[in-house]
Amino acid sequence: MTYRSILVHLDLSPDSQCRLNLTRDLAERFDARMVGVCASQPSDAVLMMGGIPPGLIAEHETQLRGMCAAQQRRFSEVASGVPSEWRSQMASPRDFLRRTACIADLVVVGRAHAEAAGREFHLAAADAVMAVGRPVLVVPPGVEHLSAARAVIAWKTGRSAALAVQLALPLLRRADRVTVLGVGEETSQGELDDVRDHLARHDVASDTRWRGAAGLSADRAIVEATGDLGADLIVCGAYGRSHLFEWALGGVTQALLADSPFACLMVH
Repeated sequence: MTYRSILVHLDLSPDSQCRLNLTRDLAERFDARMVGVCASQPSDAVLMMGGIPPGLIAEHETQLRGMCAAQQRRFSEVASGVPSEWRSQMASPRDFLRRTACIADLVVVGRAHAEAAGREFHLAAADAVMAVGRPVLVVPPGVEHLSAARAVIAWKTGRSAALAVQLALPLLRRADRVTVLGVGEETSQGELDDVRDHLARHDVASDTRWRGAAGLSADRAIVEATGDLGADLIVCGAYGRSHLFEWALGGVTQALLADSPFACLMVH
């Protein structure tokens, strides 16, 4: 198993360039194709305003297409020399990514706020993680390189964490050190040992570490342990459910998406 196609979502945020550079580096490492994606549509506020002449809406859409074209030019410059493909559409960024992710082995997104990303271009990282059916690498602001020489698996019993470990194998096999981390009473040393042994059968050497929360929230304990270990990648399951077409995320998942200074490879 490897990554043959890596998709990166681009928006108007300053961190979009960092995300693009990181994806180029990963594509070279895995000899993979880069796929750039950019989508936009007039905001709901514009569409719901009555009395707007159709010509003004069409003009706004033309402006949005021009902004997407600018992202395409930037993508082409960075992707020069590696196999690449560009896809863009006037559509909801979330819906377009969900439809397009089927062509990727790994999806790279950022966590920019709507104001920074441009509301018409904004993609919430949580939407990507919960909807695309692929491993999603959520990149924090300002990060443009992922060594993944050291990685932490934030283990919690369940389907999502098991899938995350399996789908992160291409990165984990290249790491110098992988630590299977359990936090609090939801995991046991026996489970961590099972994950370690499973990784060994896939040529991934790892160690285990269990720590109590010691007054910290689980997400802060994970982040602190990752920093202590000198890692720059957290692999974890994303927990949540859909309720009335809105995603409701678990506390640890939401906190890592919002605040982790390290890249998180998440799978739902």
